[in-house]
Amino acid sequence: MSRIHTPSERSPLPAEARDQSIVLFDGACGFCSRTMLLIARHDHHRLFLLMSNASSRIVDWGLNEEFPAIRETVRHTLLVRTPDGRYLLRARAVVFIVGYLTFGRPPDWLITIAGKKIFSRLYDYTARRRRRDNSRCAVPDATLRAHFVLD
Repeated sequence: MSRIHTPSERSPLPAEARDQSIVLFDGACGFCSRTMLLIARHDHHRLFLLMSNASSRIVDWGLNEEFPAIRETVRHTLLVRTPDGRYLLRARAVVFIVGYLTFGRPPDWLITIAGKKIFSRLYDYTARRRRRDNSRCAVPDATLRAHFVLD
């Protein structure tokens, strides 16, 4: 489900967001929020903008036009919008994020070696159990807030 959208000068995305990957997550999920804090702590080059599925910026930035089912999809899975307009879901999104944080680029070779099924099953296993975590959503401290799109 990687739909290509070519960002243009007339894009509603602010200029600073066009060069970053936008990570959309379930803001009501404590596990998801803590995972985003982990990403923010390791994203030293500001490669990712982290946005809750409840953010009004989804509409303001036109993401709902590019991916009409975006809010509903993010309630169930992780979604990454790359700077070139591709949308990555689930395990593919996780590998993309981990790859950039670890290697500076997505480790496509890792998926090829280990196999898509293994990553997909691991993601599905985690996603099914994330709602069992009833802890409160984590609030980013001042140094990490720059990584988040806050309304």
